[in-house]
Amino acid sequence: MLSLMLLTSCASTISVDSDTLYRYQIDEEATNKSKLKKIVIASVNYAQESPSYLRYEESRVDNIIAEYLQTNGYEVITGNQFDTAWANAIDQYGEYYDRTTATYRRDRFNQILSDSLAELKEKYDVDGILFTDLIVRKVNFSYKQPHYAAWDGVKRKPRLKGGNGVPRDYNWAKTFRASSLSLTLFRHDKKFLFNSIGGIEVIDNLNMKTGTPKATRNTNLFGDEDMLLEGIQLAFHPLIPMPNYPGKK
Repeated sequence: MLSLMLLTSCASTISVDSDTLYRYQIDEEATNKSKLKKIVIASVNYAQESPSYLRYEESRVDNIIAEYLQTNGYEVITGNQFDTAWANAIDQYGEYYDRTTATYRRDRFNQILSDSLAELKEKYDVDGILFTDLIVRKVNFSYKQPHYAAWDGVKRKPRLKGGNGVPRDYNWAKTFRASSLSLTLFRHDKKFLFNSIGGIEVIDNLNMKTGTPKATRNTNLFGDEDMLLEGIQLAFHPLIPMPNYPGKK
């Protein structure tokens, strides 16, 4: 993968979309690097789990996020420190998500988060935990060429697989899946600091090999480094200001 410095210099800015920017939430203390310098990236989601095809990509995306943080002056704790603290807290309070019943216990999650933050601060002087959820959005492509879909600050063309083009009578009202990066940051004292979302890429191909075009999942997700970096930059703004941010500064 290309270095983030190179990606930053060549990433396209023509695919951002100001109309669909996510309304970020940020505490004024979030940008105080004297109090928020050492961060650990959570290996679990803040919301419910991502689909399996996105979970498979999580560690690779987290490595790129860690590099982006380090490039912008943060220290990122690597290793199993978070996993150990999280497991210790689960032993204390029990699991917060039951896959068999799809029951999610936010109260229990918050207790686990609180204990994990305290342990990570005490043992490793961690200033905050960053949750990096890969999430799915439902999108539609416009009828007007070049048929962009817009969500969470980006707009993307459809992925075409096979065939010589989309039939003129194709119904563009059909729904496709798209991916976004959701960031949630807590300080060591359990204070919420930041949340935002940046769109990344369309998950589904418009498959022309099936006779009638239909949506089928792309098996090479996050292969476009420019799109991935653009989503990361959007998600981090204004905690880390994005160059040429399409919304209000």
